[in-house]
Amino acid sequence: MNRADKGFLAMLNQGPLHDLLNNMSENLYLKDTKGRITWINNAYMKTLGVDDKQEALQKSDSDFFGKEYAAKTHKDEQEIIRTGKALIRKLEEVKLPGGKKCCFLTTKIALHDSGSDPIGIFGISSDITKIKEERDRLEEEKILFEDLFENASEMIITTDTQGFITRVNKKVVDTGGYSKKELIGKNILKLAHKDDIKKYIEIWEKNLAGKEIQYEGRNITKDGKLLYCLTTGRPIKKGGKVVAFQYNSQDITEHKALETKLHQTAHIEAIGRLAGGIAHDFNNLLTVINGHTEILIQSTDKDDPAYKKLLQIYKAGQKASEMTNQILAFSKKQRVEKKIVDVNAEISNMKSILQKLMGENIELIVHTTPEIGNINIDPAHLTQIILNLAINAKDAMPEGGEFTIYTDKVSLDKAYCKGYTDLNPGKYIMISVKDTGIGIRQDVKEHIFEPFFSTKEKDIGTGLGLSTVYGIVKQYKGEVVVESEPDKGSIFKIFLPWAEEEVPEKKDHKVKKSHKEKQKTILVVEDEDTVRDLIIEILSQRGYKVLSARNGGDALQLARGYPGQIDLLLTDIIMRRIDGKMLSKRMLSIKPDIKVMYMSGYTGNVIGQDEIKDIEFLQKPFLPDDLLRKVENVLAKN
Repeated sequence: MNRADKGFLAMLNQGPLHDLLNNMSENLYLKDTKGRITWINNAYMKTLGVDDKQEALQKSDSDFFGKEYAAKTHKDEQEIIRTGKALIRKLEEVKLPGGKKCCFLTTKIALHDSGSDPIGIFGISSDITKIKEERDRLEEEKILFEDLFENASEMIITTDTQGFITRVNKKVVDTGGYSKKELIGKNILKLAHKDDIKKYIEIWEKNLAGKEIQYEGRNITKDGKLLYCLTTGRPIKKGGKVVAFQYNSQDITEHKALETKLHQTAHIEAIGRLAGGIAHDFNNLLTVINGHTEILIQSTDKDDPAYKKLLQIYKAGQKASEMTNQILAFSKKQRVEKKIVDVNAEISNMKSILQKLMGENIELIVHTTPEIGNINIDPAHLTQIILNLAINAKDAMPEGGEFTIYTDKVSLDKAYCKGYTDLNPGKYIMISVKDTGIGIRQDVKEHIFEPFFSTKEKDIGTGLGLSTVYGIVKQYKGEVVVESEPDKGSIFKIFLPWAEEEVPEKKDHKVKKSHKEKQKTILVVEDEDTVRDLIIEILSQRGYKVLSARNGGDALQLARGYPGQIDLLLTDIIMRRIDGKMLSKRMLSIKPDIKVMYMSGYTGNVIGQDEIKDIEFLQKPFLPDDLLRKVENVLAKN
């Protein structure tokens, strides 16, 4: 140790400077040019784990710390001595002799003698272990927060107090289609639907007043799609003053669509129940009107002035019958005679009818995808679907255009079916009907399947066309999907369940003529007097012996007391107390050989669609010939 070293150490080991440096909380130390400790303060003694300073003197870092750390510090110190350049506030992570891991912020400078020759290193190290741990914790929290913000399942937007966007997360980008660069700096109102801007401003004013608000609103994506959002807007405060806003939004577009669909379905089902009930009573009236009118026409001379008037009544009655059938189709209460049907063949057979219906100024285009398979449907219902959609399309193209029918076989997955209440995943035949007409507004689209709803002028159409389509499709567990915008035409997609069965080969059936070896006895049960009287008149004129009762109880009492054979029970289905189905079961216990034939304008819940195909049934309103033909066929069967 030279004179300069000894003089400097003497200054550190005695006097005011000694007390100051020795008792500082930072680690202080001197090393010679070879890295050997020549002086330390009390704090560094504690760090090294020594009780006496002499235990540390003339030792190097390798005596207290790991080889890797010791080699690194020695290299740094030699560089400081060589260059004279200080090492300022270097972060060092150290494993202390006792095994504890600590973090130090270290500054080292070279010491020189009066001749500017280096004599060693002076070092000062601050233990910032707790500070670093807190900083690391905060950094982890920041990373976690950033991850939670960036990858949140909700859309999160922050704005300044004027509504200009300052931050957005990934969900906003993915949902809205805008990039972060496009969004930052844009006013949040630019994303809103124009009709909701006023509401958003009112909410912003409440946020500015310090209130947290949850609300539903509509926004527009980059590609112009409508986005329904459930949003919570909250103010961000600093020192009691609002300095920013945060908006957390959930995309509820699919939920709103399903909610609308459920509401529409419930509304339509309620109307359907009402329509079915009305159809029951109305069909009874039409049975009487149409039946007596036909009887009068047959007995009236064509030159009689009353003949033409009777024909007008008859035509009006037939038109009314068609309307009630449409109502029943809507309410899903028609009798269904299902068959395996080749959709492509049926549509091809309709080409000539459709072309005449469309007229010369509308081009008919039919594209059927080959070998798509079949569906199980009443062919008359398929015809009704196509014709009603064609009429609707024609009305939408008063100046002409194109009407396209396209068929295909599709597989619908859970994701697609999720937005529709009655649609299940599986294979379907899709019939797509497209027009180039005036299109449909959103507010109109929500009502188009309701009966009697129409945008046409008064006395044009019945308002039952699309409701009939809807009712029929729902009857077969299918779905109607509408895609339309004003001035952009419309597409109606009909999904009907695909059937595995093949269309059966046609066979010739010889019609058996009824044998009248003896007079047949028919028991007519009908609670409407006028309908019952008409049926009795028609059957009696044909030569049948007719017994009658106005309800099930009277019919059972009559049967018990009647000594002869009753060949046929002809009963209405909907009756008070004892309905037609219950009556037939009790009647068979009295007259085991009796045949049963039902009639009704509306079956209600007494006989379901799965049962009705297996029974003898006559739909009201019916004409006299319809009744006689059906009765003869039933009596002729073994």
